[in-house]
Amino acid sequence: MALFDKFKKSTEDAKNKIDKAKAQITQTRDNIINKAGSTVLGNEDTRPYAPQEVLTHEQHECIRVRGERYYQEKLTALPGNFVELDIGKRMVEDREYYHVSTSNGEIVGDIYPDQLEKAGLKKGAHVLAEIHRPIYRLTDGIVLYIPMTEEAIENKRKRDALKLWVNLDADKWNYDAGERFDFEDVEILVKPAKGNGKPTYVVIGDGSKLFEVNPRMKMYAEFTERKDYKPRRLIVESRTGDYGPYYHMGFYY
Repeated sequence: MALFDKFKKSTEDAKNKIDKAKAQITQTRDNIINKAGSTVLGNEDTRPYAPQEVLTHEQHECIRVRGERYYQEKLTALPGNFVELDIGKRMVEDREYYHVSTSNGEIVGDIYPDQLEKAGLKKGAHVLAEIHRPIYRLTDGIVLYIPMTEEAIENKRKRDALKLWVNLDADKWNYDAGERFDFEDVEILVKPAKGNGKPTYVVIGDGSKLFEVNPRMKMYAEFTERKDYKPRRLIVESRTGDYGPYYHMGFYY
């Protein structure tokens, strides 16, 4: 299957999924799972668990307004399921976030710069946020979610399609021995081939050479497909299999 086949398919259905998730935000399910669950105000919690569509929508198609626990009284007074919000133009003094306010200037939460980038939004933006009330289990208060732009959602799906997990024999690992590593500055350099051969890929993590990928290795084709993209993170875990020790590693783009 081509690298972006699943991305293209999911993009075609994205709008329908978002609309369906929004419709389910204020609905409840008839079948209650495991009545011995958590409690609300000392009573048995008979609320249903959140549908997977709602969880997916919240986690992958929205950004969550932070600091909501300090503004529950204001949030409770909001009518309906949506509210227009203004994102601050300046960071709060001595902080690294922007206040989020209603149209009448009432602060109802905060947003961090990395969240704005993820959502495809800019500081000072005027947005329509969803009001998620505590109708499902494991939720204790009202939360505001700001939908990501369609472009931001598509870019996220593209990055997810690029994600790659591979195994590397321990004797090909050129870095320190360890149980787990998490590299946030990752480069994949191309070492030119000699003659008519194929190039070799050199993986660099936080400034150090980690390993090389040559044309004889199984993962070579995967690296070739992704050669024009820079990983934003690399997770490496030490494991032992039937044929000895190896490293299980995931590239996130």
